[in-house]
Amino acid sequence: MIAVASAGETPLERKLDVFGKHVLWTCLVVSAALFAWGLYRGGQAWPQLLLGAVSFAVAAIPEGLPAITTITLALGMQRMAKRGAIVRKLPAVETLGAATVICTDKTGTLTQNEMTVCQLVAGGVSFGVTGNGYAPTGDLIGEGGIPLRALPPNVEHLLTTAVLCNGAQLAEQKGSWTLVGDPTEGALLTLARKAGISREQLDQTHHVVRELPFDSNRKRMTVIATGPSGQSVAHVKGSADVILDRSIAQELPTGDSRPLTDADRQQILREADRMAGEALRVLAFAYRNAPDSGDPEAGLTFLGLVGMIDPPRQGVKEAIVACHAASIRAVMITGDHRLTATAIARELGLYQEGDLALTGPELAALSDEQLRDQVGKVTVFARTTPGQKLQIVKALKSAGQVVAMTGDGVNDAPALKEAHIGIAMGKSGTDVARQAADMVITDDNFATIVDAVREGRAIYRNIQKFIFFLLSSNAGLAVAVFGIALSRSWLPLTPLMILWINLVTNGFPALALGIDPPGSDQMHEPPRAADSSLVGIRDYLGILFVGVVMGAFTFCIYTSGSCESSSNGARTMAFTLLALSPLAHAWSCRSPRASIVQQRPVISWPLVIACIVSAAIQLLAVEVRPLRLVFHTDELHRNDWMMIALCAIAVVPAVELAKLGYRLLSRRHSKDLAISPQQGPLPAA
Repeated sequence: MIAVASAGETPLERKLDVFGKHVLWTCLVVSAALFAWGLYRGGQAWPQLLLGAVSFAVAAIPEGLPAITTITLALGMQRMAKRGAIVRKLPAVETLGAATVICTDKTGTLTQNEMTVCQLVAGGVSFGVTGNGYAPTGDLIGEGGIPLRALPPNVEHLLTTAVLCNGAQLAEQKGSWTLVGDPTEGALLTLARKAGISREQLDQTHHVVRELPFDSNRKRMTVIATGPSGQSVAHVKGSADVILDRSIAQELPTGDSRPLTDADRQQILREADRMAGEALRVLAFAYRNAPDSGDPEAGLTFLGLVGMIDPPRQGVKEAIVACHAASIRAVMITGDHRLTATAIARELGLYQEGDLALTGPELAALSDEQLRDQVGKVTVFARTTPGQKLQIVKALKSAGQVVAMTGDGVNDAPALKEAHIGIAMGKSGTDVARQAADMVITDDNFATIVDAVREGRAIYRNIQKFIFFLLSSNAGLAVAVFGIALSRSWLPLTPLMILWINLVTNGFPALALGIDPPGSDQMHEPPRAADSSLVGIRDYLGILFVGVVMGAFTFCIYTSGSCESSSNGARTMAFTLLALSPLAHAWSCRSPRASIVQQRPVISWPLVIACIVSAAIQLLAVEVRPLRLVFHTDELHRNDWMMIALCAIAVVPAVELAKLGYRLLSRRHSKDLAISPQQGPLPAA
């Protein structure tokens, strides 16, 4: 199943691929048109026309985009690692922010994975259990709330089976008890110790001959051991329904056995459902004497039920509330009983009125089409197999959902690999699960996943910010190059100047925008649509507007009269303006709607430093004599610098006025919709 599962490209990879192709073909078409126009107009040699066309393409294509995207994702990996989420595959940093569904295991992720047995039912008699944790301090409580002084034979046999059919180890160190192994099995060892039965004692009187290990398909485990009499006995534990189906007798409190009637079966199932409804994990125990011939797990004698509680993790309930506010569905997929799973889900706020809970057998009866239709309504999947987990993830993906899947065991690996982003548990997870996953949560906590979602959304929004910044700045550069190419007298910018602006002076502000802190409102917004583009129509209009503004100011430089339009001084001023105006424009790019003074924090210190560094680099290219020879620039005077500064800063109020107009139009549109709701919802920007 791991070999068949395939996650494919992440949403960001697909969108960047489409976006890159659009930019490339647009630039090639415009460059070809510019070259053809030059040939038609005449007056210039074709090598000069070709150089102008190539210069336009260089000006329009954001060459720094791949590097800045990679650096932004890498920095996001660092921030996620500090929060306990270690990303193994770089694009997964952003993918989690696009998740619409988080499929999570119950034990250890939503709960603490610290089991404590609190109820025991054997031979129709119920017992309570006191004490918490793995320390064997507590008692078995009988009727009337009185601790048991002597164990009934059937309870002693049940606890013996619980210890022998167990792979965990408890150890005491300096007064505290530590567990090596599965928490469920550790809770059973603690229960037995409270009753005076330890593994060390049984190892002296019992010899294990054979073991049939637990797996999620069989839902049971069997150990065949010889006792003090030398007779071999099969000790079996597993889910109540599975063990009960294989039992033909029941052991009574006296130690005698009698055939298991239908009434007995119904009573045992009612007890199991009652315990599961109290959010207890229920295990059943049985045995068979002389299992040397035939199926050792058939013809069993039923011993009883054990109910253990695994309390919810602190902070998970609040994390689920945050998921709901962000329009992210949380879906529980567990091997536990339906009632146990729904009780925990209801306590955490994950299971709401009207939601569905589906079991593995019910899931197996559905076709792929039926499951795809139902999967959006199901909040709890119980009694699932590894193949069904994979089937659920595929159904969610086919329904258009972006799926995050958590898991810790080998049986979770296929679903982890199939999901858009697989999240393995760092503490309890197996190596196979971690290798199949895209991300590892070090504390196994669902709340950490929600923190990573918040970070992923911030990264995507920052990617949009610096893409808009790069495209709008490049649009200004492209408009200037295009206009200069159409002029016969203006000295054009050199390709080196254009690359310098693209890669060096624009690169640092774009990187600063890539690490802008997350907004306070992003977890109150729905996940972006899977088919949404990186840049929307409104963004393209904004890019065109900024390009025209920057280009117009560049043309003003050539026509201002401070320098001859055909001189190198005018080209130097235009080169400097196109390098510095994006530094001012970057402050407006921090938000597509809010004004500069409304952004939080108002001052972004990484952006301040980036602008200072970029301005200093540009100053070197113009003022340092050896670099002037490289860039073919002239020394600028005070009046030149003042004019450049005014034109560069003027970009900001122009963009802010455009954003103000957009806010006013949006507000008016919202009021119109409130008056006439039949017109439909406001389209996404």
